[in-house]
Amino acid sequence: MPPARVLDEQSAGTRVAVFGDQWIYPAFGARHHLVPLRVDRNGRVATRTIGDAMEPGELTVDRATFRTNLRDSGVQIVVVLRQPHPGRSGERPSQEIALQTFGDAHLLHRDRATAIFALGP
Repeated sequence: MPPARVLDEQSAGTRVAVFGDQWIYPAFGARHHLVPLRVDRNGRVATRTIGDAMEPGELTVDRATFRTNLRDSGVQIVVVLRQPHPGRSGERPSQEIALQTFGDAHLLHRDRATAIFALGP
């Protein structure tokens, strides 16, 4: 599966955040070598429980602040999951839309349900 292969190719200790379908958390590499981070909708390390929310919710900060929050959280890889579901809009999470505007976000993979970005140089 291409998304798993992209994650497997990352260096040991790479810090990964997930946006989108929060309860569909990917396996972090065949060797369990990645470090998953639970971040809030604005890219800060989460301090509160997610509860029953299936999605992170819309960004409530501007894109520059979102990028700064991800940097301060130590996020190196961002996975956006949006599983197709009957009756659900095909609209992607606002976090993915913001990621596409970052000059240092490199798209590693995109398919119907998954987008994976590397952040940084």
